Amino acid sequence: HPLKQTQIISAEQASMKGGGGGIPEDSFLHSQLLSPPSFGCEAVDWLGRPSKGRRLGGWRAGIYVLGAQTLSFVAYGGISLNLVLYLTRMLDKNNASAANDVTDWIGTMYATSLLGAFLADAYLGRLWTCVLYQVLFTVGFALLSLSVSPTNTDASSYQKPSSGRALLFFSALYIVALGHGSFQPISLTYGADQFDVPGDKTTFFNLYLGLTNFGMVISSTVIAYFENNGSWALGFWMCTVAAVISFLILLAGVPISQQYRPGGNFLSRIAQVVVAAFLKCRVAAPSNSNELYEIPHDISAIRGSRKILHSENFRWLDKAAVITGNDVLQTNLSDRWRLCTVTQVEEVKCVCRLLPFWVCAVFFNAILLQMSTLFTEQGDMMDNHFGTFRIPPASMNLFNVLTVTLASPIYSWIVAPCIRWYRRDGKDITSLQRMGVGLVVSMVAMSVAALVEMKRLRQEAKQESQEIPVSMSIFWLVPQYVLQGFAQVLFVCGHMDFNYSQSPDAMRSFGSCLALSSLAVGSFLSTLLVSIVTDLTIQGGNVGWIPEDLNQGHLDYFYWLLVGVLGCTLFAFLICAHWYTYIQVENWQLDDSEEQ
Repeated sequence: HPLKQTQIISAEQASMKGGGGGIPEDSFLHSQLLSPPSFGCEAVDWLGRPSKGRRLGGWRAGIYVLGAQTLSFVAYGGISLNLVLYLTRMLDKNNASAANDVTDWIGTMYATSLLGAFLADAYLGRLWTCVLYQVLFTVGFALLSLSVSPTNTDASSYQKPSSGRALLFFSALYIVALGHGSFQPISLTYGADQFDVPGDKTTFFNLYLGLTNFGMVISSTVIAYFENNGSWALGFWMCTVAAVISFLILLAGVPISQQYRPGGNFLSRIAQVVVAAFLKCRVAAPSNSNELYEIPHDISAIRGSRKILHSENFRWLDKAAVITGNDVLQTNLSDRWRLCTVTQVEEVKCVCRLLPFWVCAVFFNAILLQMSTLFTEQGDMMDNHFGTFRIPPASMNLFNVLTVTLASPIYSWIVAPCIRWYRRDGKDITSLQRMGVGLVVSMVAMSVAALVEMKRLRQEAKQESQEIPVSMSIFWLVPQYVLQGFAQVLFVCGHMDFNYSQSPDAMRSFGSCLALSSLAVGSFLSTLLVSIVTDLTIQGGNVGWIPEDLNQGHLDYFYWLLVGVLGCTLFAFLICAHWYTYIQVENWQLDDSEEQ
């Protein structure tokens, strides 16, 4: 019977709420109060057995997740960094077609992350969803390697693949996108599930970001070296080996890891709250939250989730939990499309409260992505000699990657302990505070970039010929790359930590997916910003701020504009943070740092 899945309020509460009179003590509805449901937020092992009293999870399990994540990015970077070159050199694609193919592939990868998060939270659980998508990831790389001919691997003797091999290549490419895109948010949540102490979760998020960048360093140096020299088959098989080892490491950690039961279809629960609130749009929400519908006892009606306490914002959604006479007489309080529990309503409120910070993250990532475009073009106009060696402008991004790789563990093991010692209360700064500081550091980084460009343009004006690069060294760009690296560690890690801790228990993979998806939307916003500024500044026959020849434009103006955008983002962020209501679950209290 559906009533066995959710407890019904007491007879006294029902009569007080105008539920059509009291519930007879001998009725079936009243008898359900005597048999509490078996749902709750309890950690279990890989076979679904309760983990209480057993040594599961912790760093001994989390290290396997980090190892699998690192090697998965070694494999992913080995194909993604040189994919456009493979399409143009080996598949005879033109530049525009190759760029569109890469964009479609990356877009598909981020789009599938929502599918993986849905399956993990709703049905399969995070552990087995990670295993499933790692299988797809590994199989995709094996097929990708088989699609590349093992002979004629250098560009001069390479023959264009047959249509069958080309079809196999693109099919395998999208299998990799499905596996990698879905694995990222799930592995992030699954790894954080291993820890019960908030400080350990923060350290995990920092190491997650740092090791991700470390994996990209390996792929961009070792694997990219062979691919750039025409050994595509060797490079792809190296990626396959990395994917296989990543999968084996993940499997090795399964017996000692813990997980939480899936909570069912959260999309339908969200829809139920919206529909129930709409159907009761003319019903007044009670001023006393105790009059709203919730099951008794400490356990939740949602599998894998604790009960969430009522919050005062988005009060119009509370109407979904108001009991009317029809709810009792017609549905026995069992129709979730007409009556929802407070916990179910609070799930929707949590998502609504996360969205403003997601928008701030989109703007942060849109400006962060200027490193891979405008920073590179800026470096191309500078002296890139280091002795007799010429530094490719795109290689300057290595300073950012190294900063993130090193700063992530430094924050966890040096900075955070110093903050806890200075505050004398043993607590680190909150995730929202880290995000705010990250926005400020990003503003400083873009200000430095603007000042460097102003200096470069002044020095360029003194040159006798504008056809030669200015003598200003490319190493003037190092500070802006390093500062953006610090901003990433603060904001991105803070955002991941914030979304995980503030998402409902049964929707944490979705919360992690929301944090990672801001990067994808930010890339589109970055392109849109550049296009709008270019179209506006070339009117009247002007060359614009970002012309083909940067010596003729004013890239510094655009950088100052981005500083202003970040300033507006910071202002909006502070307003949202000031009015933010932290999620509170039953039998759990906010600590001092979260209250501040």
